[in-house]
Amino acid sequence: MGDLLSTLPFSPFRWRTNPQINRRASGLVQPGLSAAFDACASTHKLTGAADKRYSLGMIGGRWRSIMSYDENDAAMDAFYDEMREQLYPEIINEFTTERLQSYFLAFPEAAKPAYLALEESRKLRDAGFFSAAFLFAVIATEVAVKTALLKPIVYGLIHNLPTSTLITDIVIRNGLDKIENLLFESLKSVAEIDLKSFCRPTSNQKLWDEIKSLQKKRDLLVHRAEMSSSTDTEKAISVASEVLDSIFPTVIKAIYLHLHECGRICNDSLCELEGRYSPELIEKLRSQRNANA
Repeated sequence: MGDLLSTLPFSPFRWRTNPQINRRASGLVQPGLSAAFDACASTHKLTGAADKRYSLGMIGGRWRSIMSYDENDAAMDAFYDEMREQLYPEIINEFTTERLQSYFLAFPEAAKPAYLALEESRKLRDAGFFSAAFLFAVIATEVAVKTALLKPIVYGLIHNLPTSTLITDIVIRNGLDKIENLLFESLKSVAEIDLKSFCRPTSNQKLWDEIKSLQKKRDLLVHRAEMSSSTDTEKAISVASEVLDSIFPTVIKAIYLHLHECGRICNDSLCELEGRYSPELIEKLRSQRNANA
């Protein structure tokens, strides 16, 4: 992965180490961010591969060893540090409802995998397979946060379409702690949802803290085979439900779209007539509208 990143014109490693490429790559992001990327390139100069004097050091707020941390890792840390410290205000100012709409209309089933994972979790819970149900519930939450909420935000900041998907995928592969501020500010701006203080109606703990706590228990289950209790499973399902059945629909409604089964996103205003008028009449209205378009 590191070798691939270092060859791409928009690689964080190459942004840091090659100002010429940095200026060219800065055209991939929305206007207003280029200056910040130029500053990032000059601020975060990396030492060469041969310079390994510091075998252990405090990098990006965490202790890292050379065995598991190289120049590409350092560049990625620098990239996120710069986003947190300098880019968030500009990102939020650049962000618009139209960009979110365009993403969801291009990918109307972006949230479907998360909804299916939550459905599978409930089935496993009902069958008494609590650890499996817990795992699928945490998967549903993480996919919902990264794919249905964060990904459209990052995607909308990149106006070079051939590369937007790849850059977005690189960003969302990182842990939630690296992207939480971007997510918080964007949701607050678009849908007036404050994830910093948001709590489920039946919980005194902040939802974001619950999500991160459940991720840690997920890791213990996967890597140490520490089985999940029925209580943990119910909590994980409740958290996933809050994200998918409350927060995500609120965001979709805020950008003047609506949801159908399995989180399918739609902008057809005639859907509001369903249940009040016959399907035949609604289909006739759609045909007339399309003919006049």
